[in-house]
Parts: sequence; structure tokens; C-alpha cells
Amino acid sequence: FSNVISNHSISATFADVTAPAIAITGSSSLTVFTHTTYIDAGATASDTADGDLTSSITSSSTVNTSATGTYQVSYSVSDVAGNTTMAIRTVTVIPSIYNIVATSVGNGSITPSGTSTVTEGNNITYTMSNTAGYSLTALLVDGATTTATTSYTFSNVISNHSISATFADVTMPTDVSFVESSHPPSVIGG
Repeated sequence: FSNVISNHSISATFADVTAPAIAITGSSSLTVFTHTTYIDAGATASDTADGDLTSSITSSSTVNTSATGTYQVSYSVSDVAGNTTMAIRTVTVIPSIYNIVATSVGNGSITPSGTSTVTEGNNITYTMSNTAGYSLTALLVDGATTTATTSYTFSNVISNHSISATFADVTMPTDVSFVESSHPPSVIGG
């Protein structure tokens, strides 16, 4: 104002130009296995003018745990003034890992032995080897008897499994002793 000869008033209006803040709950980047259930942890939102906006968050998700890949969960929120912000969580779906437990009973071995991990869709082969004088007499796969062979392959693994090989002595006794007797053999029924 210049050459002021009377009272004047000034008013100013300030616009809210600050967007709300979104905080993703947990990590913004996750890795999960196929064929598992993905439950998103969500997010919270706050604004300097409007306070807690968590209940106003909208989210969308492309996560599909049936297929490997990289997916997104997006969160968006706006304040009363129309300022909008977004946040994104990245979810990577990787093939599941399964355990196969291998055991042997008796004088022989199964290779690999113990617990092996197999990535979903892959194969693993087990080899059974007997010790001299012993033979593979039983092979159980997932608790069911199968043909006792020296090799077994789990193909396209999509679950946990077990394999157990049993070996038994197949040699003939070599230490046979006879006891001499002074009694003649008896005949029964005669």
C-alpha cells in the first residue's frame, strides 16, 4: 500500500500442497514360495493437515503365488486437498523347495542319504548299493512298497517325499557242523 490514508486489511489463504505419507508395513520387497498363501501386511498413511488417513488407503495387488515372477502391491491415498501419494511393495514368487528323506536299513547304502532339498519341478535320482553278501530286498517310496531296483528317480518334484532301502543277508551258511551220535536214527511210524 502506498499513500495510505485509511485502514486496510490483508488476508491470505494458504493451500495444502503437501501430499500424505504412506508407510508400508514390513519390507517393501518380499520373496515368497509358489503355492503358498500371500497375505499382505498393508500400510499406514498420515497427513500433516488431515492426520491419520490409513482407513482411506486403496490398494491393488497382482500377486499370484501359482506362478513364479515379480508382482506388485500398490497403495494410494489422497488428503482432503486432493494431494495424492502412492507406494509400491514388490513381491517376488520363487519355486518352492521340497525335502526328500532317504534312509537305508541293513548292510547297504542309499545315495544321496539323509535329507536332500529339491527345487520345485526338478528331478533327483537315488542309487541303492548293497554290501557283498547282502541284497536290496525292499524299497519304500512315500511309505509304499515299490519294485526293489538299484535306482529310483523322483521326477517333477512338487511335494515332500521319502525313500527307504532295506538290505538283507543272502549268503548261505558256511559253518555247518555235525554232531556224532551213538544212537541210530529213529524211524517214526514204521
